[in-house]
Amino acid sequence: MDSRKIVQENRDYTMFSWSVQGASNPIHMKRGQGVWFWDGDDNRWLDFSSQLINLNVGHQHPKMLEAIKKQVDELCFAGRASRQSHAGNSAKSSPRSPAWRKPFSRWAALKRTKTP
Repeated sequence: MDSRKIVQENRDYTMFSWSVQGASNPIHMKRGQGVWFWDGDDNRWLDFSSQLINLNVGHQHPKMLEAIKKQVDELCFAGRASRQSHAGNSAKSSPRSPAWRKPFSRWAALKRTKTP
């Protein structure tokens, strides 16, 4: 399927966050490596926004892929009402604010994630 059709189907059938729905003009993102990503027409783009900050280690970083694959084998998804083994262990060593007795579990988990 070509890029224009992929973009059009997404515009027709999906919602875009932080966007005026009829005015969004998304890029068909086909692959990524490090700080670069390629669109559906194989144009290379420098990803200045780290895909809105969630890819600060870069696209397809081998250590990140390894961690994701390991987690998927153990547990693919857990809702906010549940807790997993890493959250409590991470929270023990998280810094505390005088105003907070306990850290938010998501922050505690992020603290323990080592940047490759």
